Amino acid sequence: MARPANADSAETIARIIAAALDELAQQDEPTAPALRAVAKRAGVGLGTIQYYFESKETLLEACLDGYHERLAALAGSLTSSLKHGDSPSNTAIDLVDAAVTALFAFARKERGLLRFRAAATFSRGELAPLRQRDFMGGLSELAADALAAHVNVPLLDARLAVHAMSATIVRFALMSDAEVGWATGLSGEAAHAAMSAYVPRAARRLLRLPEQSEDGLEIKR
Repeated sequence: MARPANADSAETIARIIAAALDELAQQDEPTAPALRAVAKRAGVGLGTIQYYFESKETLLEACLDGYHERLAALAGSLTSSLKHGDSPSNTAIDLVDAAVTALFAFARKERGLLRFRAAATFSRGELAPLRQRDFMGGLSELAADALAAHVNVPLLDARLAVHAMSATIVRFALMSDAEVGWATGLSGEAAHAAMSAYVPRAARRLLRLPEQSEDGLEIKR
């Protein structure tokens, strides 16, 4: 397909993605945005959309670029903290708790786009191939290496624990208020607080870290 006449590629792509994000925000169901609707909102022809994006799925991945960039930045910062957190006040439990709590807060904040990420992954049957190397390979390897200095588990177990916690965080972050209530047996803010407090405890168990009582004493298991 020929390039649209008088097209400024960067400006046009940015306008299309902004329009697609607006479309996604209006949708009740987490599906890829309709190209015609995006074209109308962006003020471009359907052919222009198809020139830059070969399918709805390709456009959806472009919409998720910002989400993945923010996730990668946070993960990189947390991995660095784990790797270099050798201050006496930064125990393994403190470091893991802080990292998992930050990731869960990020997932809750980004749950709008996270819904589309999860739906697209489920529909495809796998994470988009262009994301697998960076997010299933590179970041999990870095996180496992950073954890190695703090936990007494094999490197493979640490790596798989990162993925297990990722799956848990995604599912918990996407729960509706009603689901959180049913899952915890609580209601309102108490239910969400219980869920948030449980996530780092689950990470400790996966990594075989000692648990702590409310007074900070180690719980023997």
